[in-house]
Amino acid sequence: TWKLVNLRVRYVRDNMYPIIMAGGAGTRLWPISTKGQPKQVYPLLDDETLLQKTWKRLRKGFPADHIFVSTGTVLSEEVEHQLSGLKQNKLILEPARRGTAPALALPLLKLWKQNPKAIFVYINADNYVEKEEEFLRLLRVGERAVRKKPDHTLLIGVNPTYPETGYGYIKMGSQVMKFRQDEIFAVEKFLEKPDLKTARKFLKRWEYLWNPTLIVARVDHFLGLYKKHL
Repeated sequence: TWKLVNLRVRYVRDNMYPIIMAGGAGTRLWPISTKGQPKQVYPLLDDETLLQKTWKRLRKGFPADHIFVSTGTVLSEEVEHQLSGLKQNKLILEPARRGTAPALALPLLKLWKQNPKAIFVYINADNYVEKEEEFLRLLRVGERAVRKKPDHTLLIGVNPTYPETGYGYIKMGSQVMKFRQDEIFAVEKFLEKPDLKTARKFLKRWEYLWNPTLIVARVDHFLGLYKKHL
């Protein structure tokens, strides 16, 4: 649903804050990925880890003091070692593993005290992004949409290229917004890890996207969802 445009990357507005999720045990890639050195801090593709690639990608569009990193105490020293530009007060450490929602809530609460109306983007440390300028451009589009509808949550999906059964999918509904070439749709439903036959059907339909958990929202709105659902 997104057309690629070769644009020069500029800094995203001052009050958008990336939150890199760098915890987790990386069990899918065992034995290369282990509890002490999970995939996000392991150099899988070249000499840089996926975490370092994610950090450098975001630094092309954000100042260092706007980027949070959420991880566990087990990985804290390794994360600090790999990210030399990380601000100490932006490293959020979980005392115990409690899943994704609490790991996101810690930096959100810290950001809420700073600015409840700030816009954040949730980014997994182990994502691979080929078109980095387009990636940063779409974050700006997401920010613009959330500014227009601050009581909504925006997701950025990925057009499937093969029938993957290990991912979650987003089914798009009707169009709700448009910024020039960029169309934004309502989420009709989420579908988790389909079987191969179903994944092949999704691949043939334009309205199904992979869900990489790229979330853009305003802090006060998103914390309100915690209050409502948890």
